[in-house]
Amino acid sequence: MKTKPNKYVSKAYGTEPSLDNLAESNDPAWDFYKAVSWYRTNPTATKKEKKWVMDYVTKTLGKKEANNYLNGTTFQYDFISCYCRAASRIPDGVDIPVEHKKTIDKFLKQIKEDTSRKKVDRIKSKATTPTNTKTIQERIVEQVSEYIGDIEQKMDDVLDGIVSRKEINFDTIGWLKGHEVKSMQSKMVAEYLEKTYCDEIRELITGDCPQLKEGYDYMTRPQQKKWLKSIEQIIKDCYEHGRTAVKPRKFRKRKIKTPEQLVSKMKYEKNNEEYKLVSIRPEDIIGASKLIVFNTKYRQLTIYHAKDLSGLSVKGSTLQNFSSDQSETRRLRKPHAMLQEALKGIRAFNRAWGTLKTKSTKPTGRINDNTIILKAVT
Repeated sequence: MKTKPNKYVSKAYGTEPSLDNLAESNDPAWDFYKAVSWYRTNPTATKKEKKWVMDYVTKTLGKKEANNYLNGTTFQYDFISCYCRAASRIPDGVDIPVEHKKTIDKFLKQIKEDTSRKKVDRIKSKATTPTNTKTIQERIVEQVSEYIGDIEQKMDDVLDGIVSRKEINFDTIGWLKGHEVKSMQSKMVAEYLEKTYCDEIRELITGDCPQLKEGYDYMTRPQQKKWLKSIEQIIKDCYEHGRTAVKPRKFRKRKIKTPEQLVSKMKYEKNNEEYKLVSIRPEDIIGASKLIVFNTKYRQLTIYHAKDLSGLSVKGSTLQNFSSDQSETRRLRKPHAMLQEALKGIRAFNRAWGTLKTKSTKPTGRINDNTIILKAVT
């Protein structure tokens, strides 16, 4: 199904470029690169990118040799697909400009090496692993791989919708329930997606990697942020399903505790007259990504960061699942001014937090009778 051309992109970049007269061009390298840029700004379905690369390999190296380029990474196919599409527009007998041919050959070499390595790994795996017996762990990994493949297809549909500005939603929890995905398998899926996709997209948005920026330059910055938000929501749903889909053993009926039950024994300071502070509901801590607390006795302000997308939790009066590396505690010299900034919002808090000069220490996670729970950020 063909997508309707974006009128704004067409106005800015024109229609699909023709390279029929590349041989007579005064600057063939520039004309070729303009065609590559046009294809980057006019993406279609992401599933076709590998096909464009394989069509180019089949045409230039032959069908038999093309089998050695089947198992590259998604990023490798994404990066050179536009080059291969532009190359397919060049008339027979006309060579690709040298500098662009080097780029294509460089990535094809990487794809061939990855394909060869994976082939060797498969052969070694077959040689060392008995064919008739599989352990429980191997069966779980195999099943999780199938789930990941199906979810990645759904994620491709969501990405296509973001790029084409169409609203495509994926009911992750409904899908997991429909396929009867178990708790442990759901958590394994979440950990894989978080490691594989989130880190890369976060680096794309916040970092300066030129290859990532070029590989994703068919997406605008708002689209990149929306894509990251969609991935994070899918991962959160997987963690949530993993937490709620636990089936207790028959000999021990174990109920999943509600947020109210988790914080029922927590000791904290409900309000403080000196600083005119009131604690939020402790139930809001469960699942939060950040938590700000203030110890009124020692004037210590602490920000906790969740270790992963499943968020913070509580056991007794101690926080669980927080990152000890990212979380910090600082003593306030002028607590009134800082506390006012903390109550405004997380951005105001971050700005004010950066101005503090007192020594930073690692928090323990303990909440006591002198602790005001200021803010929980989901």
